[in-house]
Amino acid sequence: MKKPNKIWIITGAARGFGQQISKAVLATGDIVIATVRSRPEELKAQLGNPPNLHVAILDITNGDQARNVAAEAVKNFRRIDVLLNNAGSGLLSAVEEATDEEVKRNYETNVFGLLKVTAPCYRTCAGNAPAMWSIFPPWADSSVQQAGVCIAQQNLR
Repeated sequence: MKKPNKIWIITGAARGFGQQISKAVLATGDIVIATVRSRPEELKAQLGNPPNLHVAILDITNGDQARNVAAEAVKNFRRIDVLLNNAGSGLLSAVEEATDEEVKRNYETNVFGLLKVTAPCYRTCAGNAPAMWSIFPPWADSSVQQAGVCIAQQNLR
């Protein structure tokens, strides 16, 4: 008996890890809802327009967009099996060199943005809501952000 395809939401799929993971998941036959901030047709073309790819516009700092992506996934596929939070930004700076505004902007994306995506998806994720982080060098506050996200996700479980 064929196992049913998993339904994935992968944020930050326009390039890098997000795009490569999307490509690998698509190759398994699973359904991917890949999110990009703009130009969804460009990602579809780059990945060869497979029928199991759906691209949605999502700026992870926009709670309304996050709720809409989750709602559309459940409407179209009845569930979300895996949420891979890959979208984020880096701050190439030592802690003492970063401005308050740079740190706040980074937190808005990497912590609060991730939570805006995770919260609406989590109830339908069958318990599989991993956070995906790029490996950041020990600059600025990436370690603190990663710890904050891990603690927040533990509280969601």
